[in-house]
Amino acid sequence: MSEIAITTLAERPEYLERMYEFADAWPAFMHNDPIGNAFSSAPDGP
Repeated sequence: MSEIAITTLAERPEYLERMYEFADAWPAFMHNDPIGNAFSSAPDGP
């Protein structure tokens, strides 16, 4: 089993566009949670 590698967009800029594919993957209630929003703010679109 391969290890999970955590990187930043500065280290792997080729994943920037791919990051926006996940925007619709979260259930609707996740977008209405003020605590969750405080800890996981999404960047603005490209």
